[in-house]
Amino acid sequence: MNVKWPMYQLTKEGKSRGHLFGTTHVGTLEMYPFPKWLEKLIAESSVLVTEINMEEFLNGINPKEMLLPAGQKITDDMNEESIEKFIALLQKVGVPLEQVEGTKMSFISMMVTFQKDLVYDAEYAVESKVKELVPQLQNLGLETIQQQLEMLESVYADISVNEWVDVVSQTEG
Repeated sequence: MNVKWPMYQLTKEGKSRGHLFGTTHVGTLEMYPFPKWLEKLIAESSVLVTEINMEEFLNGINPKEMLLPAGQKITDDMNEESIEKFIALLQKVGVPLEQVEGTKMSFISMMVTFQKDLVYDAEYAVESKVKELVPQLQNLGLETIQQQLEMLESVYADISVNEWVDVVSQTEG
């Protein structure tokens, strides 16, 4: 795979202040190694900035905040068609309904996203490969995982669970 890494140089008063290049949370083995010119820029970097700091991803989630109120199930307000679509989506990504039936839509959406496509793997995320080159490079994530989940919650607040199943089935499946 010949990756065309998009690179932008940030300048101020004619001096280079940094570089911005397109990245992804997941990737493939064929994306690496980085081209020599990119390895050089990474080695010269003093800080890494990503959308979220994936190193903190698993530690940043408070499981209690991802759960529906006690006794509620994600399928409670779903019609039969939505339940069938939802179960089919869960089967596609290898997640049993029992594992997520007490979980909010936002967390299920994120979980499905990270499990749906076995071609891509978080092991090959650009952030991980950058950290392999420069392990001491500090990552200043722009958002926390909690902020991302809150944003998803606000998006889903105005749609029904049936509408959500249609959306997540189309975009994640």
